[in-house]
Amino acid sequence: MRTLPRTAAAVVALGLVLTACSSDGDEAEPETSSPAADATPDDGASEAPADTGPAINSVGGGDGPTVKIGMINQENSPLLSAPEVRTAAEGAVQYVNAELGGIGGVPIELVTCVQNSVEQMQACTQQLASDPDIVSVINGVNLFTSAFDFYGTLGDKPVVGGVPLFPADFSSPDARYFFGGSLSAFAGIGRYAFDTLGGQRIGVLYGSNAAGLAAKDALETIFEVGQVEAEFVPVPSPSTDVTPQVTQVASGFDVIVVVTAAAECAPVMQAVHQLGIAKETVVYTGTCGDEEVLDAVGDLALGSIMHFTLYNSDMIGVPDDKLAETLVQNDIYANYAPDTPSGGLAALGITAVMNIRSLYEEIGVDNLDKATILAAMDDGTPHNAFIGTPWICGVNPAFPSICNADNFFAPITEDGMWAIGDPVDALVLIAQAAAAGG
Repeated sequence: MRTLPRTAAAVVALGLVLTACSSDGDEAEPETSSPAADATPDDGASEAPADTGPAINSVGGGDGPTVKIGMINQENSPLLSAPEVRTAAEGAVQYVNAELGGIGGVPIELVTCVQNSVEQMQACTQQLASDPDIVSVINGVNLFTSAFDFYGTLGDKPVVGGVPLFPADFSSPDARYFFGGSLSAFAGIGRYAFDTLGGQRIGVLYGSNAAGLAAKDALETIFEVGQVEAEFVPVPSPSTDVTPQVTQVASGFDVIVVVTAAAECAPVMQAVHQLGIAKETVVYTGTCGDEEVLDAVGDLALGSIMHFTLYNSDMIGVPDDKLAETLVQNDIYANYAPDTPSGGLAALGITAVMNIRSLYEEIGVDNLDKATILAAMDDGTPHNAFIGTPWICGVNPAFPSICNADNFFAPITEDGMWAIGDPVDALVLIAQAAAAGG
């Protein structure tokens, strides 16, 4: 069976980063009320490598002037390691410089800082903040932005692009994200479950760990806004047989939502098939589209519904201009980031760079200061999003940093193509949840 295309698997629900936050199944503690440094893996993983200082690297540029952009990314940690976000971004920078002439004829220089602890995150932030030539910073995939005053430390460097995960990321006046991360993904899944599928009684399978509890809390708020009945059933990790849990959420419920780690996806799919549950009533986070998961279950996954946030070349119904962009992304993977793994979060790095390139070319390379960048992003007009639906900032005053909350859903098909429908906008639900105190 075809695996979930890399651009589809890249940006899915919170399960992407918190419920399945590393390639080998380690899970992160998504606490925002206490420092993220207190997080510990749930499965006995070894401690993070010794703190030897953050790793700084520079890609692109040359001897002349450059448009210098910073990026912080978490790697080499048992809590979360996403090197593909950085390597894909580096590939996109090389593509932009080689094929598009940089930004207005000026090459991009990407300065990356790799961290795996609160101390290293702080050091990265301070180093990028102290570089007078860096115009903005991409917040890759990082679990430690809530452990200190991340945005305040950056000072005059706005965060443009990356992955928002925590409340401060969603509400910072100094950040703008091209998509809503965990916030919009959960709202999108919830809205799809009760609006599109018509679920009035929804059963939710979630991981029995801190990350799963965060997913549960988010979905509870969304289902309260939708005024639907929901039952939440924890799934032990690791699990090889989850038939009792699937039976529980299937009994009397018309839609099932699965927000477990990737390791629990195959047992859920097997149980759904064995129990004869209609697969078109089961919605999975994109972690369940992992190549190993689909290989393990084979045809048993056919008909199940996956969550997406970006277009890809394996989708049916992609607009022509977006299809052309997906082919550009394929080119970046093949020729500029050939060692970037095909799954995971790589598309986040590419879309950040490509969207920034378009935005900064519109602004002009001589005008790239914090106030001008944020004003341009807050101009109230839709902007093109690379392999995505248009982004527009300021739609939801409660979350000023979130500029897009569209989601796609498509069933797994035998031929590997994904017949997507219209995007599901989660901003309305997010606003309602905020108004209700969610």
